[in-house]
Amino acid sequence: MPEDLDPLYVEELRRRVVDPVVKSLVHPDELEEISVTFAEEDFARRRANFPWVEWPSSPTRYLTVALKACGEWVVSARWAVSENDVWDAERFADDLYERLRDELTESSFAWAQLRDGEYEVLGPLRD
Repeated sequence: MPEDLDPLYVEELRRRVVDPVVKSLVHPDELEEISVTFAEEDFARRRANFPWVEWPSSPTRYLTVALKACGEWVVSARWAVSENDVWDAERFADDLYERLRDELTESSFAWAQLRDGEYEVLGPLRD
């Protein structure tokens, strides 16, 4: 698939990638909530403490995907997002799948289970 996913458009991100991937790995009776959030990190404090490191000059926005299942939160990972980014939906889905699959093995409800699932990345909505 071409790069056609705006990571800042949360509804599309969830519809096309996050929901299908999560639901392929977490059973319906386990899944309680899916969370897609953005947070900005300002590196000013880090620059002051570690001046020899080349930190970004402006705050960086991060996308975090998490899910709540059987009363436990599992966080897949964080991805840096720029204002004009356009992502390849298939590539993002594959990355989310692998990271989430790894994190689930550490959860109490899926301890040591290397779960497999199948998902389909949906196409963009047409105007």
